[in-house]
Amino acid sequence: MSESSPGRPHSLLGSSIGLKFVMGATGVVLVGFILAHMAGNLQIYLGSDVFNHYAQTLKGTPPLLWTVRIVVLSAVLLHIASAWRLTQKNWAARPQAYASPRRYDRTSYAALFMRGSGLVVLAFIIFHLLHFTIGTIQHEHFVLHEVLRGDVWVREENVKILASVPEHMQRHDAYSMFVRGFQNPIIAGSYILANLLLGRHLSHGVASGFATLGYSKGGQRQVAERIGTTIATLVTLGNISFPIAVLAGVVHL
Repeated sequence: MSESSPGRPHSLLGSSIGLKFVMGATGVVLVGFILAHMAGNLQIYLGSDVFNHYAQTLKGTPPLLWTVRIVVLSAVLLHIASAWRLTQKNWAARPQAYASPRRYDRTSYAALFMRGSGLVVLAFIIFHLLHFTIGTIQHEHFVLHEVLRGDVWVREENVKILASVPEHMQRHDAYSMFVRGFQNPIIAGSYILANLLLGRHLSHGVASGFATLGYSKGGQRQVAERIGTTIATLVTLGNISFPIAVLAGVVHL
């Protein structure tokens, strides 16, 4: 078999079909993670003890946590790389500008929106990691902890007291970090805007993923679009509810 054989992996990834397949596969991973991440964050409505226990459990399983992080990060990078390569291929296939103004159809507008919203979502992911995962943004909230007093976890902000408490008797106060972070209207507003764009991106992305798998004719397309809309609606409503709940005082310290 020659090196140019279409059956080889590098040939597949060099084709539009192969790139769309990669985008679809990584999209499934990312949608699954987004839904799981939202479901975990919904525990904020159950109170600080439940939410902090959830955060403590995640941090207490480093192999699982880092496996998820590596898989998700790899999926993000492959998704972006595939999208960029497909865009280059589209540009290469249409190297010259149109002689007369072109009326963009639905697909063209969707493609333009997906590129723009994808860049915004990427910026949001970076911001989110710096905010709640790494703690570079609002670091004073990221270092908040609780200490175990008897059988009750108590919020403790005194650095000297924290230094004297054994590590197994303290945990990250993710609940306070979450609430105080969204008490800032600018940060809350940026999360709301980013998730509105994420929802629209998901709606079209999920439907496009089904189309890549061949579900793009007649009733199949309608079902795919409904699934995309449903997932996007759940993610959007769930995620924007967090900053809104904090600003409205429903979730508070």
